[in-house]
Amino acid sequence: MKDKERTKRQIIDAIGTVMADEGYEKLGVNRVARTAGYSKELIYRYFQGMDGAVTEFFTENDYWLNALADVNTSRLEGPAAGGRLCDVVVAVLQNQMLDYFEEPVLRELIAQSVDRKPSRLKRQFAEAREAVGEQVLRLTDQCLAVRDIPFRGIAAIFVAGTYYAALHANRNRGRMCKLDLNAPATQEQLLKAIEHTMKKLFMN
Repeated sequence: MKDKERTKRQIIDAIGTVMADEGYEKLGVNRVARTAGYSKELIYRYFQGMDGAVTEFFTENDYWLNALADVNTSRLEGPAAGGRLCDVVVAVLQNQMLDYFEEPVLRELIAQSVDRKPSRLKRQFAEAREAVGEQVLRLTDQCLAVRDIPFRGIAAIFVAGTYYAALHANRNRGRMCKLDLNAPATQEQLLKAIEHTMKKLFMN
């Protein structure tokens, strides 16, 4: 690996370290440079500043950008594709739940996206998530529209519920419906709930 690429890699990794240990709000150029072991001038040289470095980090690490990147939508089209589409939706939603429960960086990315401070980066990240999700949502529209199933609304509830449950479990050691969100048995129940609901929607 060339020196420039190694340095960039270590700076991006340092962003993840700071986020996981101290939170998104600590992502100052000085803090990241110290964690990476480089001068802050290299962040400006290689990324044109912290916004560029955070954008590159987000592109590599955001769940939705990566979860749907390799989906072959051509296999999910047509009247016989409902089962395959259901499998993709179940896998994406279940993996979202597992990843957000397990990965502190993902929780920080979503937590910072809903704080009250306006930010060009927050809008950019939200739009990027929406763009990758749309390729699958168009297919679910086609598959379920004939039965008038409001899948986009259902998906929004599942995605938002996962965000909240993961944050509540981690930050408050929380419970919901008298279930311990950090217990493996509870998480298995949540995974089954996703699969059960989606199969009812797609397969009935």
